[in-house]
Amino acid sequence: MLINHDGSVISSIIQQKSGERLLDAAAIKVVRLAAPYKQFPAGMRGQYDQLMITRAWIYHSDSKLSTK
Repeated sequence: MLINHDGSVISSIIQQKSGERLLDAAAIKVVRLAAPYKQFPAGMRGQYDQLMITRAWIYHSDSKLSTK
């Protein structure tokens, strides 16, 4: 996910698809529903315009979810 300095989501992508369109779409939706994120603090804003965050959701066949 790429976040702009104002907390808005610029883009979010699935790097490795699950094989289930519904799960992939749900992961993107979770990221977008949580927006807007907090604006960058002034000190951080002086150095960065955007922030890339990588997050992994792992869906298990026994209906459990884990993250990395």
